[in-house]
Formats: sequence, C-alpha cells, structure tokens
Amino acid sequence: MSSPADNLTNAAKLFKERAKIYKDNYKRAGDIFMLLCPEGINITTPEDYNRAAILMQIINKLLRYSLNWETGHIDSLKDITVYTAMLEELDKEYLK
Repeated sequence: MSSPADNLTNAAKLFKERAKIYKDNYKRAGDIFMLLCPEGINITTPEDYNRAAILMQIINKLLRYSLNWETGHIDSLKDITVYTAMLEELDKEYLK
C-alpha cells in the first residue's frame, strides 16, 4: 500500500510525463470554448451541463491532437469519435 506522499510523488511524475505530450492545453480550452460560443451558451439544467461537459472534452482532445501535430495523437482522435457519439445521443434525448 502506498502512502499519501507516494501517491503525490507518483501523480507529479505522471503530470510531468503527460505535460510533455499535452503541453499546457488545460490553459487553452477556455479560450477555444469562448471562440466556439461567442454569444455564450445558456447552461441552466443538468442536461445542459452534460452536453457542455462533453463539448469541453472534445475541445481538449482537439487541443491535444493539434499540439502534437508532427506525431499525431491517435488516442485523441478515437476519443473524439466516442465523445461525438455521446453528444449525439444526448442531443437526441434532450433536444426533442
């Protein structure tokens, strides 16, 4: 069993490894979201939050792919496919 200090050390190591791949995309996602929704979006219901959360995941995956343009990032492309299918399901369910 690992201690909290071990868990933090391992988390920091993982963060450093992933930062080499994903760079600082977590600092860019908000700007992209605002560009996609310049008039803002009305998020008032749990359903709205569900759809917005998936849209944010898609934005993050697009950022990860674009930040790795020279090598690509196939996992992100696969994830985008899954997220768009999920968003389609929610749209069909919520936007009747």
